[in-house]
Amino acid sequence: MKIFIIIFLLSIFSFANQNEFIILQQRVNTLNERVDGLTTLIEGLNMELEKLKSSKNSKTNDDINTRLNTLEAKVDLLSKGKLQELPDNNLIVPEKQLSPKPMLKPSKLYTQGVQLFIKHKYDDARKKFEITDKKNYKRASSNYYLGEISYYTKKYNDAIFFFKKSVGIYDNAIYNDKLLLHTAISLEKINDKKQAKIFYEMIIETYPKKSSAIVAKENLLQL
Repeated sequence: MKIFIIIFLLSIFSFANQNEFIILQQRVNTLNERVDGLTTLIEGLNMELEKLKSSKNSKTNDDINTRLNTLEAKVDLLSKGKLQELPDNNLIVPEKQLSPKPMLKPSKLYTQGVQLFIKHKYDDARKKFEITDKKNYKRASSNYYLGEISYYTKKYNDAIFFFKKSVGIYDNAIYNDKLLLHTAISLEKINDKKQAKIFYEMIIETYPKKSSAIVAKENLLQL
């Protein structure tokens, strides 16, 4: 029985020591990370100091001296571990810590553009489709959406331009009846009623069972 108790107590001490070791190891890792971060920051500030010291523009000497003094003070505080005393203003981030945001894939941009369009966030959506068009990703539908954005923001000349561009790339898309209808309405809005009539008649003939044909008939009667 005594042997069992001794073994039990030893196992408890062993477990406690193991937990204490893990906690200590975590603290060491945290401190190492802070040291690495401070070292990187100091290196960056030193690089900035060297750049300023090498400047020969006499017209900005006062400004350079001010910046030098500020940087030297920051380096001194960091080297002494007095991070809490470091002023927040004019803090210079080392260049190697700055990294450009990765460019999203055209497919992702296109999906975002459609979602933004559905939410009527036309300006943000337009930026997405302009990129996908330049990247040659779904150019027909990208230009269709650019046309729709122009149409709903009442930029009818732009709408006609993008619709024409879209059809020129692919003329058998599922949205073509709507594209033609909005082209006709845009033409009517800029007082080109002759061309608008042609487009309305084309929609009625080509897509007789579509809802766009019903709208085309109604608009045609009012020309």
